[in-house]
This record gives sequence, C-alpha cells and structure tokens, in this order.
Amino acid sequence: MDSTSAKALLIATAEHLDPPAAHHIEISDLPAAMTIPAFCRWAGIGRTMAYAQAKAGHLKFRKVGAKKTIVLRADAEEWLRSLPAASS
Repeated sequence: MDSTSAKALLIATAEHLDPPAAHHIEISDLPAAMTIPAFCRWAGIGRTMAYAQAKAGHLKFRKVGAKKTIVLRADAEEWLRSLPAASS
C-alpha cells in the first residue's frame, strides 16, 4: 500500500458514540503522538485489543517518563498498513 492509500479516510467510532455519529479522520490530521485512549478511539478498537497488538509486536507503544504511554502517528500508520485485507 502506498502512502496515498494509507491516508485514506478511516471511520473511528468512540465507545460513547452511536455508529451514526462516527466520523472520518485522515491519518495526516492525527497529532504526531496520541495517548492509548485516543489511539483506541481513532482505530475503533478497545484498550485490550491495543495492548494485545502491542504484545504481539504489531503495534509500537512509546514511553514518555515513567507513566505516560503514547502511540506515534507513524507507528499507527505502520500498524494500519500491516492489517490483513478483509475477505469478501
């Protein structure tokens, strides 16, 4: 997948929103780094899945200080590109 395709619009559904309230977010509009909850809202996955993806080596978490964990936009984009295509 090229970088143009990677910047395709994505649907991110926050847990507190109903599906009709989902919104489109371009990868280029994401901040350079985001917290785990912000990443989960963007990706439409739960915290448990995010940590499972990191534990499996598919997603990189970065530590800032002793307590703060973030995901860089570049790592989120790499994770997105690594996902398998949906079967029809």
